[in-house]
Amino acid sequence: MRIIKILSMLFLVVNVAQPQSLNEAIQLALDNNNIIKAVQDESAAARQEWDALKKDALPSVSFDASYRHVTDVATINFPATPISPARDISLGVYDTYESSINAKYILFSGFAETEAQRVKEFEYKISKTDQLQTEKDIAYNTIEAYRNVQFFILNIKTLNDALKRNDVQAGRVKSLLNNGMALALDTLSLSLARTNIKQQLIRSATILDNWRQILKSLTGADIKPQESAENVNPHYADYSFEAQNSFQSLKFRQDMLASVESLKKSEFYPKVFIGASLKYGKPGVDFINNEWMAYGVWNVGLSWDLWSWGADQARVDAVKLQRSALKYREQSLKDQLDLKYNKAERDYKSLNEQYVVAKKAVRVASEKMRIIEINAEKGQLSVSDFNDANLELSQAELNQQQSLIMLNLKANEIDYLSGQPISNWSIN
Repeated sequence: MRIIKILSMLFLVVNVAQPQSLNEAIQLALDNNNIIKAVQDESAAARQEWDALKKDALPSVSFDASYRHVTDVATINFPATPISPARDISLGVYDTYESSINAKYILFSGFAETEAQRVKEFEYKISKTDQLQTEKDIAYNTIEAYRNVQFFILNIKTLNDALKRNDVQAGRVKSLLNNGMALALDTLSLSLARTNIKQQLIRSATILDNWRQILKSLTGADIKPQESAENVNPHYADYSFEAQNSFQSLKFRQDMLASVESLKKSEFYPKVFIGASLKYGKPGVDFINNEWMAYGVWNVGLSWDLWSWGADQARVDAVKLQRSALKYREQSLKDQLDLKYNKAERDYKSLNEQYVVAKKAVRVASEKMRIIEINAEKGQLSVSDFNDANLELSQAELNQQQSLIMLNLKANEIDYLSGQPISNWSIN
């Protein structure tokens, strides 16, 4: 048993040490995020309400039971006759017992039940669409946090490399200083450069920790990102306004308002219902014998609001205006989404070009640093030249890393704005 526990612990340690892919981080967010769980429950609740309303349209069956006591009843007094004595006959009973099984069904309501069901159906579809959009929002936020953690890990590595180069040069200068071939000012310049790098490291470490916490809050786990891919290709050809969840939600709202309008119009029509009851009670319908008995009742009813001072029509007109407003919102939404997507495409192309230039800059700065290192070993170099070259190389590497992360993040933004499901995004 101890061996199994030890192996299990080793397995967990190894798995914790393994970096998680972006796809794995997103899946963790989709599984663990509380906001997603909340909208999933809201969507399920909307489905239950829709199902409940459909069942409400079926014939209803109920059971009633009651007891009633009255303090007085009407009586008829018959005087005495030669052939019969005087007597009183009650026209009611003091105690009434009744139980019944009732069935009721609405025959016609101006199609109110049908339209009310459609309203609930569209409310469910809206909640389901909003759930899908929320999942995409959380997925993209996870991508953003994941990419930023990647960047600041690389950022810190680059700054540490610059710090090591600075320390190596400081050792050379100290040796030269001991031999009288360098000035104390040179060591101060290197110390100042080292201080500046340390400040950047502290700042980057703080920002990295912040992004790690954001990523953990989204996924519910401590994520160790993989190294950033060379570059990610977005799905350019897959953009569709009709595929956008926000557009689909808007269309469902338009359809729902059409049903709401029909529901309001149903107030113009009468409502007809039929009912039947099987009753058992005392005295039932025979108060004279006042015995327990079973009997049946059926009825047809009609209800019609003939005049409401124009309130019903005002409600219909209000819904019409709401439908008209949604048409304007649809066009505005299309313009905004098209604008965002087209901008993201242009930004991606620009970032791709910037990344190519940034890689060239790193190659040039690396070659310059190589030459500087050779001269530094020979003692044929000023400290200012070394500091400049070290700064240029670290800055070029930081620019390349930032360009790569921004390029990949922009590719994911294009996927996010495309309207495509998460499974089609460039996250593998």
